[in-house]
Amino acid sequence: MAILVASAGIWLFHFMILRGVQQAAAINRFVAIAKVIPIVVFLVIMAFAMKMHVFQFNFYGGDLEGGIFEQVRATMLVTAFVFLGIGRPSM
Repeated sequence: MAILVASAGIWLFHFMILRGVQQAAAINRFVAIAKVIPIVVFLVIMAFAMKMHVFQFNFYGGDLEGGIFEQVRATMLVTAFVFLGIGRPSM
């Protein structure tokens, strides 16, 4: 069903472009607004629902050694290893 609806949407948009660029631009503007609205709604909900004390509780790593930048560096090295196979340089 999803493939049929998506295919129909693509073909409808294609035929609207054939009818005229101005009509396609208006529809494209509507679609762009429709994409932004859920993001804005999510940000507003998160602004009211976020519990800052939970976020701050372990922001600096709790029992981990080093500061926030060392933690980020270590995370980036692990990510690079997982996706690219690059090992941590020996020191």
